[in-house]
Amino acid sequence: MIDQISIENFMRLEDCRSIPLGPLTLLVGQNGSGKSSVLKAVHWASRCASLAQNKKLPVELMDFVPSVDFRSLAHRSTLQGRERGGSSTKPVVVTLRRGVETGSIKLKSLGNDAGVNVEIEGDIAADFAKEEPQTAYIPGLAGLAEHETILAAPVFRRKAASGDGGSVLRQMLLNTHSDEMNTGENAVELTMLSDLVGQVIPGVRFWVKFDQRRDAFIRAWFYTPDMRYGDGGSNYTTMRRPLEMAGTGLLQVTQIFAYLLTFRPRLLLIDEPDAHLHQSSQERLVSALEAALSSFPETQIVVSTHSSRIVRVAGQSTKIVWLENGSIRDQGAEVRARMGWGALDKDIVLFSEDDDTAYLQSIIDQWPHLAHRTVIWPCFGVSSIPDGERLAKLRDRHGVKVMVHRDRDFMSDDDLSAWKAHRKYTEHDIPVWASPGSDIESCFHTPDHIARGMEIDQAVAEKGIEYALSRLNEAAISASFNEAYYKAVQSLPDKANTIQRWNDLGEFCQATVNCKRKRV
Repeated sequence: MIDQISIENFMRLEDCRSIPLGPLTLLVGQNGSGKSSVLKAVHWASRCASLAQNKKLPVELMDFVPSVDFRSLAHRSTLQGRERGGSSTKPVVVTLRRGVETGSIKLKSLGNDAGVNVEIEGDIAADFAKEEPQTAYIPGLAGLAEHETILAAPVFRRKAASGDGGSVLRQMLLNTHSDEMNTGENAVELTMLSDLVGQVIPGVRFWVKFDQRRDAFIRAWFYTPDMRYGDGGSNYTTMRRPLEMAGTGLLQVTQIFAYLLTFRPRLLLIDEPDAHLHQSSQERLVSALEAALSSFPETQIVVSTHSSRIVRVAGQSTKIVWLENGSIRDQGAEVRARMGWGALDKDIVLFSEDDDTAYLQSIIDQWPHLAHRTVIWPCFGVSSIPDGERLAKLRDRHGVKVMVHRDRDFMSDDDLSAWKAHRKYTEHDIPVWASPGSDIESCFHTPDHIARGMEIDQAVAEKGIEYALSRLNEAAISASFNEAYYKAVQSLPDKANTIQRWNDLGEFCQATVNCKRKRV
C-alpha cells in the first residue's frame, strides 16, 4: 500500500509534499485548491510510465493527457527538456512512498512538442510501468456512447485510461461477466456489479448481452425498484430499460464500480463523484467504497469532493486531507469537524436562533466579501445557541471566528448586556448581534426600507405603517409583547418590569409589535 504521494511542478501544485494515503483518501478544498491536479498528476505520470519505450513517449501515443498543450501543465511555467548550455529545467515529478521505500516518475518535454521524456526511479514507481493500467481516473461521465462494439484489448485499455469511460462502459460491464466477451444468445445478469452499485442505489440490477456470432453492438440494461409496474411480478426483462436511459448519477456510480471490477487498479482516482448524487446517495457511496476495499485489498481509492456529508460519514480509517492553494492546509479530525460545521474555507461561523436564515443571509449579502467568508448555523431557538464557553472552544480549536445572532424580543440594552453576561459571551469575548427591533424582520419594516423597496415616497411608507398598526388589536399585541419579553428576561438575575418596558417603548406602537410573518 502506498503511504504518501508528493507532486512537484504540475498545474496548481508547485511543491505539494507528503499527501497521506489510506485505503480510502478524501481530498477536500475549494475550487482551484489543487484536488483535481493531484488526481490528474498521478494518472498522467502512471500512464506515461506504462506507455514509454526507452524513456520516450511520443505525444500521439499518450492515452491520457490533461491538456492538448501538455507543456503548459507545468506550474506557472512551460515544461521543457534541456536548456541551452545543458542545464535541466524543472520536470513534473510524482514521488511515491511505501514505508521506507520511495520511487519517482519524472516527466520532461522532448522538445518541439514531440512528447515527454520519462524517468522512473525505484521499484515502487516501476510497478506503474506495467502494461495493465495501474491507475483508473474517473472525472465524471461526459455521456454514454450511443453504440459500442467490441474493441481489441489494447484499444479498450487506452480508451478506458483516457478518462472517457462513457465510450467503453458497456464493454467494461461485459468484462465483469467474462473475459471471453461473449454471453451467447441471452443476456446475463451482473450480480457482482448489482451488489456494489446497489449499496448506493438500492435495488438496482444490471444485464449485458453480446453474442459474438450475431451481435454488432453490446447491449446493456438496468432496473431500479421505481420502474416496477403492473402486478409487481418478477419479469424484469419487461420492466428493465436500456442503459443509456439511466440518469447521470446512476451512470456515475456504475462507472466507478465497473472500473474497479474490470481493472482492479492500484489507485482508483475519482473526481467529485458527489456532483450528480443526492445527499443520501453521497453518504451511501462513501460507505460502499469503504466496504468494497475489503474485497479489493490491492486497490486504494482517492476521491476529491466538496460534500460535507461524504466527509461526515467516512470511517476512521479514511484519510481526510484539506488542500488550499496547491498545498496541504490540514488533515484528520480537524478537517472532519470543520466540514461538519460547513466551515471549510470559511472564516466566520454565525450561530443564529432562527431556523429560517433567509433574512439574516440577505443582510450579510450586502457585503459580498463578508458573505463569502461566513457560514450561518441555525440553532432553532435562542436557548439552543451554544454558550460562550463552548463557542470559545470551537473558535480556538478550529481557528475560526464565531458570533451569535438573536432577536431582541423587546429587551433594552441593559437587558441585552445582562443576557450576554449570563450566557458567558462577554466573559469569552463572543460578539453578539441583536436585531434593532423585536426580531430580524423588523429590519425590513422601516419606512426607509419600504420606500426604497417599493419605490414610493417615505411619507407614503410611514402612512402605510400607520394603517397597518390601526388594523391590529391592541390587547392581542400587548399580550404577545408581555409573553415575548418575559420569556427573554426570565433567566436574568434582575428581571425587568414588563409594564415599565412597555411604557418605555411607547406603549402600543411599531416598537412593541412582533414583526414575524404569521403562518396561516
